[in-house]
Amino acid sequence: MKPFLYFSFTLIFTMAHTTSMGQKWDRIRESANFEILEAISFPDSIHGWMVGNKPGENRAYILHSDDKGETWSEQTSSVSDQLKDVHFNDSLEGFVLGVNSIQKTIDGGDNWVEIELGALSDNPLFVGFDFENETAWAVGDGGILIKSTDGGDTWSEKNPVSSDAIIAAIDFSNPDTGVAVGQIGTDHFATLTTDGGESWSPLDIASEIGGAFFDVAFADQSTVYAVGRGGFVVRSDDAGVTWQEMTRIQSIVTYLLNTSVYFTDAKRGWVASVHQSTSAMMYIHRTDDGGVTWIREIQSTLKSPKVGVTDILFSENGTGWACGWRSSGTSNGDFILERDALGKPPPEAICKNGSVYLDAAGEVTLTVSDVDGGTDPTFIDTAYVTPENFYCFQAGDQNALLYVIDDEGNLSTCESTISVWDTLQPIAIGKDITLVLDPDTDYTSISGADVDDGSSDNCEIDTMTVSPWYFTSVDIGVQTVTLTVTDIHGNTSTTNANVTVESGTTSLSPDQTSYSKVSFLGNHPNPFNTSTSIMLNVAESVEIQLNVYSSAGQLIEHLFEGEISPGVHSFDFESPSSESGLYICVLQVNGRTSSRKMIKSR
Repeated sequence: MKPFLYFSFTLIFTMAHTTSMGQKWDRIRESANFEILEAISFPDSIHGWMVGNKPGENRAYILHSDDKGETWSEQTSSVSDQLKDVHFNDSLEGFVLGVNSIQKTIDGGDNWVEIELGALSDNPLFVGFDFENETAWAVGDGGILIKSTDGGDTWSEKNPVSSDAIIAAIDFSNPDTGVAVGQIGTDHFATLTTDGGESWSPLDIASEIGGAFFDVAFADQSTVYAVGRGGFVVRSDDAGVTWQEMTRIQSIVTYLLNTSVYFTDAKRGWVASVHQSTSAMMYIHRTDDGGVTWIREIQSTLKSPKVGVTDILFSENGTGWACGWRSSGTSNGDFILERDALGKPPPEAICKNGSVYLDAAGEVTLTVSDVDGGTDPTFIDTAYVTPENFYCFQAGDQNALLYVIDDEGNLSTCESTISVWDTLQPIAIGKDITLVLDPDTDYTSISGADVDDGSSDNCEIDTMTVSPWYFTSVDIGVQTVTLTVTDIHGNTSTTNANVTVESGTTSLSPDQTSYSKVSFLGNHPNPFNTSTSIMLNVAESVEIQLNVYSSAGQLIEHLFEGEISPGVHSFDFESPSSESGLYICVLQVNGRTSSRKMIKSR
């Protein structure tokens, strides 16, 4: 799964500079013969191999360690091919991929035998391979693809991955699912197989960045990362079907060329990079949150004007390894970096969505348990949530962040959607009142506020209504009304109050006859079934308004508004409901109001 990279050597850069953040990478080896290391394999925590080539001699270059990487020695080999990749199953059996061949050893690399590849072309130009137990794949120039189902002993050619793509790397999560990446022309290229490499589907990975992909790596069965030019990092959480671009990796204001990627799990991983245009500086960055943020762990020129990082890997004991090449004119060669063994993984905050409820004071305090969806408590030193409080105006869906910090100060966060609810009913308090009918209209009305005696709510009252809300001479005496209080979140409560209705005294003089110009003649029939006719007797032309209301005070129909001529007039009203009930017909003449009850029966 190694990247296929080309670099030009044009810039002279002489100042050496190394910085480190987090755990340190140590330079443990530098050769001076322009050897190039391309790939790393650690089948266990003790035995390791790194392979590449010696360009001047056009032959394989193999380094071996049998002491956990403390010392490395070159293995003499008869392999004449330039090596691009390496895979060892254990301390004895392993494979190397050359540009034109695949070689196998069963004695830890002391001897190698070239595997017969059948009818493949004489120059397949391989760039990388990948092993998944007994199944293996190798890719080459022009998208050539070969596959083994017996652990690498025999291989057969499959349909090309893509005949017009330069394939840089390939990686499989299981014998069926794999991703290959590279470039077509000046643009990046990625393709997915779900049938073990029998067929491939090009992937549409949208990005403003052109260029190429250089490496791809599965972190687990469903999470896969690809990296490339311009600091490009993309991630798929569904085994390569859909992708999202993560934070691009850069140094100061310059985006880097990402050459190799390795993830120990879905969140924690490393990307090796060089300057995109000059290759004058190498970098290794780490992420603990799946590519959202990156921490620079090393930056170095290795005292060379040109460097390249070709592979990065972690062995079973958690030790990190990186290799590559450097060019300085007189002291060219390979290099090996070793990273301190990993400590325990950083915490991973796991959130859940939930609901909280405003209290009698109109607020609620959020707790860690409200948002924690199963964070592993091991080594967690501190956990808190923000915001800590929600108030009435925040009823509805709100975002909350959970912060967890382990005993080494590592921080992890996640976001939860919290539904803030107000389910407390208002406190409805009514009071008894006395009403005097208007002597001119024999009518009066009230609002909810008239019978309210200090109703309250933990948040805010929106409306107060009362029923019945109008009274005529037929209601003289004590009437019971219902006060309904509704808060801003739709919660309601009711209470009763007594309204004492008293008759008024007529105050009109004989010449104040404007109201007498119109009189009700009643409605017929009354009670009615579906419709009734409202009759008015008009003595002189006058402006009137005639409306029908429900018993709750809701306007049902606007029957007439305007000037009406003398005579008897009829207005038809049809009930909008099939249920029996009470309607109020209200007549307004010159600012005075008169009403009549109309009863609907089934």
